[in-house]
Amino acid sequence: MKSKKLLAISIAAILACTGIGAWLWDRGGFHFDEVTSIVDVPPSLDLLVDDRLEDKNPEFDPDLIDSRLMESYDESQWEINASAAVLKLDIRENRTDRPLLNKLYASYADAARVLEKNHQGEILPSVNSIDGAAKQFDDGMMAAITLAMVNGGHEALPDVVALLRHALGLAGGKPAAHAWLSLALSLGGNLEEKKVADFDSKQRSRADEFPRSAAAKPIGFFTWSAGLEQSWVLLKFLQQRLEPLEARQLSELFRRDAELKGRYSELLEIVGKLSNPARKSGLLQTDGEVFLPPVGMKEDLLFDRLFGNSGVPAGTGLMLELVRAIRSGKVDLKPRENGGWYDHQVYALETFLLPERGAESVRLLLTKKYKQRMLEAFKAMVTVRRELHSGWAYPLAKSAVMPDKVEPRLRLEPSPTYYLRMARSYSFISGILQTVLDGNGNDGLVGLRESGWRSSSLRDELHLMTRRFYGLHLISCEDIGMRSQLLPDETVDRARATREALEYLENWRMDPDMNVDVRVSTPVLVQPNGYRLWCQLGVRPALLQVSYARPPVMRQKDGGPDWTEATGGSKRYLILVNEFAEVHAPFPLNRKELRDVCDTHGTKKEILKALDIRR
Repeated sequence: MKSKKLLAISIAAILACTGIGAWLWDRGGFHFDEVTSIVDVPPSLDLLVDDRLEDKNPEFDPDLIDSRLMESYDESQWEINASAAVLKLDIRENRTDRPLLNKLYASYADAARVLEKNHQGEILPSVNSIDGAAKQFDDGMMAAITLAMVNGGHEALPDVVALLRHALGLAGGKPAAHAWLSLALSLGGNLEEKKVADFDSKQRSRADEFPRSAAAKPIGFFTWSAGLEQSWVLLKFLQQRLEPLEARQLSELFRRDAELKGRYSELLEIVGKLSNPARKSGLLQTDGEVFLPPVGMKEDLLFDRLFGNSGVPAGTGLMLELVRAIRSGKVDLKPRENGGWYDHQVYALETFLLPERGAESVRLLLTKKYKQRMLEAFKAMVTVRRELHSGWAYPLAKSAVMPDKVEPRLRLEPSPTYYLRMARSYSFISGILQTVLDGNGNDGLVGLRESGWRSSSLRDELHLMTRRFYGLHLISCEDIGMRSQLLPDETVDRARATREALEYLENWRMDPDMNVDVRVSTPVLVQPNGYRLWCQLGVRPALLQVSYARPPVMRQKDGGPDWTEATGGSKRYLILVNEFAEVHAPFPLNRKELRDVCDTHGTKKEILKALDIRR
């Protein structure tokens, strides 16, 4: 039964925003003038203020010496100890006379190639670009699991069609349940044509209409292939609200048959781990109204509390409400006791909004503009995380010359807590999959790309992602003079993790995942007049100004125990960030539809103007 638990993974991976609302869509496309409004988060929040240097007092640790030596002009070597230093991070406005810094790019690699070719400045890997590569792995993992489970393509894993067929074979005395199960199988292309020909008028009407509904429109990686698109349609139907008689007969069927009941219970349990806790009752509850109950993200629960059945007031920004709730403490991003992978992934983003909760906070002096940059990072990265999880989400010595000054030396954007929590999130999901698949073909399961298969097994890539983010944490800690925050029971090969992370940072531009188009949208809320969407419009460069608000100390290597305060310098980096927008549309936009208009227009202002969106 262990391997059968992963049946839930496939279903959870492709349960997208529920089909509430009767919007129909034309498969031939849509007109952008149907997008009627946008509510964007204001450029700043009154909660964002410059940090004060007097509040930053890290303790000096004489043993915490940077592994990288610094050379003076006379070739003498110096050790750096930044344990009591404070690094100031600021964002500078892009110059209007440098148009390449004000353009949106489709991918991180595209942006890097253009900016480096035109000598626009040193590019520092940002949390966005690092997360962008992780997102491509995540997409590939879920796509592979989906195909394996829905199509029965992996010998160790049962598929959802087998569960439906089993239930259909036991539903002879329950006509409403039998008709519903037959309809579900037909939507997935898994019912013989002669049985489809026997459908009554109601079944035939639903079989024709549901694939054209907004709920059945594939988004995300489900547009990669015909098989994934068909899987979307089938499993989206399973999340639709059942009619009373259908719900009653299906509930009786699953309660009375021990095997069906056991597999169904395991399914819901695993969905809770691979996604998040369910928001509605399933078939085993007396008030169950859906075959596969939708799960809830914390933002969904917030929006339910804020707006209930009254609807969202005009001009309300859902992202702004979420950000305010997190910063005020109304929403706690720490994973719930029964929380799933989405909870863990979003928790990694917490310090973007609440930097004081990161262990590195005492060493980083953040300006209001840099906090705004991290706010934008949160908005963009929670958007792509939600798009990944849209299947789960419900759319609501010698005398020497001392160097003149010490410039900050960053190898990636300093956010150690984010990198650590991401490592733990991959360790979490790896443990779930190992428990389910160990000894049942885990070595043979390979993730997907839109254009084909990934190069390594899913197990190996999960281990790689875990080590990479542990290594990024260790590197980021050293960059800012901070000890790692690994727990005593976290058995991490630090040397290997650091080595692999450094290799990645050196060659991140060559990562195939960096060439993937990042422009996506995901539905958040269904309203009577359409859908509220969060969109990522592309990649743009930002100028990161880094300086020492309190400089480090230094001493000549092998030249004695005395530390001398250095003269702190500053350095400017380019970081690649994402552009977010919140859109109101009559139906969800898939990746191609969003990208078509973005390809024609280079800036956010032009894109929104082309969409005829009112602010």
